[in-house]
Amino acid sequence: MEDDQKHRHDLQEIKLSALSILERIKSADTADVQNAMMEYAALVDCFYQVEEILAPHQYRAAKQDVEYFMRLVELAIQYAATSDQAQ
Repeated sequence: MEDDQKHRHDLQEIKLSALSILERIKSADTADVQNAMMEYAALVDCFYQVEEILAPHQYRAAKQDVEYFMRLVELAIQYAATSDQAQ
């Protein structure tokens, strides 16, 4: 049960980080955008480690498509909530 709570917390942290990075990607400052993109790549890596069921093709697609990544995070959050309710 505690692991489930930690998992949900990790997913929420990933979502919040992604939203913050998305704002920085829209910046006019090139250096800030480059740093945000590097953070985004690291965040996708982190998500791939947290979500063990993520397929390699999903991981590669998430690296290239921010909207796709955000959808995967939302689906993971919903799945975690549903799994908790089932228990």
